[in-house]
Amino acid sequence: MMLVIHSFATRSLVYDKRTLFNKEILALMLIPLFSAIPANIFHQQSYVHSILAAKHYLLFLFYFYLKTKRIDFESIEKLIVGLGVVVAIIYIVQTVTFPITFFQVIKDTNDVAFEVRANVVRILFFEPTYMVFALLYYGNKLVKERNIKNIVFLGICVTGVMLTATRQIIFFSIGSLMMLYLLTLNFRSVRTYSFLILFVVIAAVFVGVGGGKYLDSLINLTQRQDVTGADYVRLRAFNFYLYDYMPSIVNYIIGNGVNYGDSAYGKEMLDLEQGQGLYRSDIGLVGALNLFGIIYILPIFFIFLKVFRAKLHNRTYYKFFFFYILTTAFTGGNLFSLPWTFTLIFMLLYNVEKIVGLKNDSRVFGKKALSPVINHQGA
Repeated sequence: MMLVIHSFATRSLVYDKRTLFNKEILALMLIPLFSAIPANIFHQQSYVHSILAAKHYLLFLFYFYLKTKRIDFESIEKLIVGLGVVVAIIYIVQTVTFPITFFQVIKDTNDVAFEVRANVVRILFFEPTYMVFALLYYGNKLVKERNIKNIVFLGICVTGVMLTATRQIIFFSIGSLMMLYLLTLNFRSVRTYSFLILFVVIAAVFVGVGGGKYLDSLINLTQRQDVTGADYVRLRAFNFYLYDYMPSIVNYIIGNGVNYGDSAYGKEMLDLEQGQGLYRSDIGLVGALNLFGIIYILPIFFIFLKVFRAKLHNRTYYKFFFFYILTTAFTGGNLFSLPWTFTLIFMLLYNVEKIVGLKNDSRVFGKKALSPVINHQGA
């Protein structure tokens, strides 16, 4: 199986050498499989169990599948945006119908639709990352086309993001949108100020319909959790997996490997997570470092670097989306390790390659084709 996977993936490298992300994606797919070695050495987990535990990383092949099919990137973009809007609408509907449940996810083998903490209702439904991309997409469109359609869809996405009740998602997604506006608007244009007035009006409406009380609840939740709540537990998990759960210096290089549920390693992790609240999946790249070592982190940062330097013409919102992913990579899940976000990441990386225009061959990696993180656009 390993040889088949390697042959399929490297075929793209052989026939399309001027690609941006092939080597990084190949590394991110194979490293978790080879992490069976440290899992066996340090935790006595069998190689069979380790391979089974890491099998979902084979979904990385989806990236190479997209490249072989040469799908139109605009069609992929519309699909992602459409899913993002649908997710936002579901968040809105679920909030309006609370406590009646229409959509559920499985959490710790129990059906859970809501989580209530300090009078803040958190909807547990779907990965909101699609919604964040749709937010930046319509935010960018509104700069160019100030029409009712873009305002409505942007409003739906903003509302959906706010209703996640997850502070890092709200702060970093809205922050990325603000950066997009501040760094792309032409402040010498009268149209820019008309846009800012429109934005202020929308914000005032949000506060007027109860958004202010909602934000106050989130702030109060933050103040409570800073000392004894989830933030304190996450900090404990951060320190534990970064310092204490590293048997030797070698683990910082190759990690501990993926745990399998029925193995002794898996049962140990179950006790740490459900018994002590030390979830490795909640600490982003630090958790990935503990799993796979620095050899897994380096390809991820090379991907970010290439995206930020790529010339994306009038689609710089891709850069701000990856900025959002980078900023949340230390406060939440690492999207390069979560199976339900693999497809989104790969579709966007595929689109970045298409936007850059790999047909312009060697200049893709040359200085002329690379630009700073921010490409200024007129309003």
